[in-house]
Amino acid sequence: MPSAATPPPTARRPNGRLRSLLREAGWSGQDLATAVNRAAEGTGLVRRYDRTTVAHWLSGSRPADPVPRLVAEVLTGALGRQVTVADTALSARGAPAAPGTPLPSTVSPARHRIGPEHVRAAESVLESMLTAVVRTGGDGVREALTGYLSTTVLPWLRVPAAPRVHHALLTAASRLAELTGFSCFDGHLHEPARGYYRTALALGREAGDPQCRALALRALSVQAHHLGRPSRALEYAESAAGEIPRLPDREGGWVAGQFAVAAAGCGDRSTALGQLSRARLLLDRATAAAGRPLASHAAALGRQEAELLCALGDRTGAIRALAGSVRERPPAEQLALAVTRARLAELQLDHGHLERACDTWQRLLDEAAALASARLDAARHRMRSRLLPHRRHPAAAALLARTAP
Repeated sequence: MPSAATPPPTARRPNGRLRSLLREAGWSGQDLATAVNRAAEGTGLVRRYDRTTVAHWLSGSRPADPVPRLVAEVLTGALGRQVTVADTALSARGAPAAPGTPLPSTVSPARHRIGPEHVRAAESVLESMLTAVVRTGGDGVREALTGYLSTTVLPWLRVPAAPRVHHALLTAASRLAELTGFSCFDGHLHEPARGYYRTALALGREAGDPQCRALALRALSVQAHHLGRPSRALEYAESAAGEIPRLPDREGGWVAGQFAVAAAGCGDRSTALGQLSRARLLLDRATAAAGRPLASHAAALGRQEAELLCALGDRTGAIRALAGSVRERPPAEQLALAVTRARLAELQLDHGHLERACDTWQRLLDEAAALASARLDAARHRMRSRLLPHRRHPAAAALLARTAP
């Protein structure tokens, strides 16, 4: 029988870790609740949490899955560093730890040392996850990416290793963080995406790797442009472009292309066209060096050119560039192909070509049935809303019937 000083087994212990994270973020309980509600929407869930709910969590209540993961993701975005479910102490698998309790690690520094085999493992996972995202969309692999990064790779960085091994692991971790950010971006989880991109940038800076730094900055620019924040997109793109002299031609072309898009978004036609030419030159050199056509690079450049022309008011040119991008895109890159088709169909409809737009949407639906992507889900919703005024047209009616809830 427990003594009076021993709490009963069912007693809750206040969640000091979560409170510390909120204090670090400068968030109130309502701020956290609002962010979690928004993140839940991106995964198809409906949550209506408020400050009272968060107060219960702070007092020791533990929400059911996937809420702890959503809390970790939104705090990652707010703090600009990786926050795991264990950090929040919200996991239903264990009681919240007292404040000051050391965070768990998957590797004990006293018993293990990191070697080249760990780097090879991280690089192998990066390659396989990248293939999965490209072919199936970000939603299906996001949880695996966040788990592997937070419970395996980042803890490895805290374990003794030879300088060369540690440097290589920093680079792999940066690329994994960037891919994790993209999976969140594709899932319309923009606060966590921004956090992972910043983590990728910080790891790239620690590694002294210009390629990691440039690609993380480029990703932040793409996200800012997507969210309608042109000045921020240009700021990130300019910073990324500063690394171009130290990049391989292929990556330099990607960065210059995004700089062109961001400049066009701010109305700077001269810089936009100049950077587009620079991107084309760099990708042409990369193609020549490879000794074979690099279709995905041409497709990506076509998509960037379309965004640039659209921002500068040349819708006809944008449609032509997107159609070229679709032709060049390798069939295996299903996510990029589907997103490009969705953008092409919307521009075709804007230009008054209803039947062409419907044909493009039909192809999109044929090819994207197996993709798990909130971006594509949003594109399908936009398609339905934009076709409703044309529902008496046979092609539009067929699409509406095919996508009826």
